[in-house]
Amino acid sequence: MPQANRVLSVRIETRIKLLVSFYLASGSTIQFLEIPKTQSVKKKGCDNIPEQSLKFSLELKGPGNQTVIRSICPKCQKRKGQAMADIIDFTAETTIVTIKDGAASFEFSIKCYPFHYGIENFW
Repeated sequence: MPQANRVLSVRIETRIKLLVSFYLASGSTIQFLEIPKTQSVKKKGCDNIPEQSLKFSLELKGPGNQTVIRSICPKCQKRKGQAMADIIDFTAETTIVTIKDGAASFEFSIKCYPFHYGIENFW
């Protein structure tokens, strides 16, 4: 069930499905949304990203000071055996997502717990 403007409280194994809707003006040629290349995105879309595309980004913030959290904590890096990893991991075949009927859908997961940063929830 869709939930807007809610505090995220999920486990790191949970995938979150995001549906992004667009109001496209009549005659608009925008057809694609480009998501970041993360560990679970199998390949970069193409060398020539279509000109009629929008670039998507997602920031994770702590509720107190609104600091942007970009990477997993040292504890999770050690547990996962990774030197560095983005805290947000998109899941897709490619970085290019097609916009159909004014919407694009994709999944992502948050790869670290908020309490590792001394906060209760991410915003």
